[in-house]
Amino acid sequence: MERAQRFSVRLNCSAVQQQLNLFEDNPAMLQLCEEANLASLCRGPLVMGFFNQS
Repeated sequence: MERAQRFSVRLNCSAVQQQLNLFEDNPAMLQLCEEANLASLCRGPLVMGFFNQS
C-alpha cells in the first residue's frame, strides 16, 4: 500500500495491480485508486478457478 501511495503521485502513473478477489479484499487500495484517479487491475478476481463449476 505504501509503495502504491508513493507511485500514485508520479506523473505517468495510471494503474495499480493488486491481488483482489472474494477471499482477499483491499478496501484501502481501492480507496487510493479512487482518490488518485487510478485504474485498479485485479489479479485473481475469480480466485484462480476455485469456483469453477465443472
